[in-house]
Amino acid sequence: MVTGTDRGHVAAPDSRTALPHTDVATMPLVATQRRVLVVDDDPGIRGFVMTVLRAEGYEVVSAVNGHMALECAGLHRPDLVLLDLSMPVMNGWEFHAAFRLLYPDVPVVYMTAGYSARVEAEQHGAAGYLAKPFEVEHLLAIAGRLAPMPRVDGA
Repeated sequence: MVTGTDRGHVAAPDSRTALPHTDVATMPLVATQRRVLVVDDDPGIRGFVMTVLRAEGYEVVSAVNGHMALECAGLHRPDLVLLDLSMPVMNGWEFHAAFRLLYPDVPVVYMTAGYSARVEAEQHGAAGYLAKPFEVEHLLAIAGRLAPMPRVDGA
């Protein structure tokens, strides 16, 4: 909270030390959140994943199929994609192939109930997989590894 100014300096609250004034418009923007795109046609799973990630400080956007996910990615470039494979309209494999052409550096993690989750991920070049049902700890571990939140303490 700014309490006053004196010749280009801003006084810190409860402090007698003046801080140099910085024009906010010239300050570089520092991203403090990572954006995760959650793609799943099951509203329960989608909502659960979104709630867990938001509680950890991630910005979360979602889509119910691959077609909507491509549109969403164009508007809100993700740092990580969590992708269901069996969806209507455009399934996960089709989405991943199209997405990879646009954003080859963004990791995609398969979320699937299939018994061959690891094999599917390896065959299609996914960065990882979450076998449904998965534990919160596994979700957070993979998000933390592939889209780590930046430290705000400067360390």
